[in-house]
Amino acid sequence: MNGREAIRGFWQAGFTALGIKGAKLATLNIEITGNTAVEVGEAELNLGENGSATAKYVVHWKQEDGQWLWDKDIWNIS
Repeated sequence: MNGREAIRGFWQAGFTALGIKGAKLATLNIEITGNTAVEVGEAELNLGENGSATAKYVVHWKQEDGQWLWDKDIWNIS
């Protein structure tokens, strides 16, 4: 997907469908090479009355004009 609105819509729909009330992210490792970085982490998802779940993620970041931008990511719920 491309664009901020498409990304925002994806996450809003996903949070609603999964019943996610909040998330706490924790970076486990990050490797920076030049203007790119790869972050590996875990997220503790608050599912309200349904308890919690843990997700693992990898994010590829790109630095453009002095800002780190989220370029690609992949995640799964374990």
